[in-house]
Amino acid sequence: QQKKIRQAQEKKARVKPFRANAVPASTYEPRYELLQMEKQRRGSRVEERARRLLAESKMPPRMDVEHSCPIPRAKASKVIKSPAKKRPGTSDGGIPDYKKLHAEFEERLSQAKARNQLKRTVVKEFNLGGRTREECEANQRRVERKMR
Repeated sequence: QQKKIRQAQEKKARVKPFRANAVPASTYEPRYELLQMEKQRRGSRVEERARRLLAESKMPPRMDVEHSCPIPRAKASKVIKSPAKKRPGTSDGGIPDYKKLHAEFEERLSQAKARNQLKRTVVKEFNLGGRTREECEANQRRVERKMR
């Protein structure tokens, strides 16, 4: 039994203590800073390209003629600087009588309803056989006469 205990203690002694692995070198690399610098470079390239294209660009010929002539601009500036003319107000007078207007509207509405009442659809009898009631009655009378 002591032998078993000694063997168990030896196994425990043989177990290696935990040792962490070394920190990888990539942890210390300045990746975020590199990404930010690349982003700034890209932005500056875009801005530079925009400035260059703007400097190289030209106006269409018709617009170039209009902008080169100073006379229309002077006229336009005079038009803008001239004071706005005041227009007289257009008021009809007092406040409308809403009760009277409502009564007139109600009267027109009731008249329209009465007119529509007269235009009601009159239902006509319909026979799928294609004969009207008068034709059927005439046919029955003929049959009765023959039977007499």
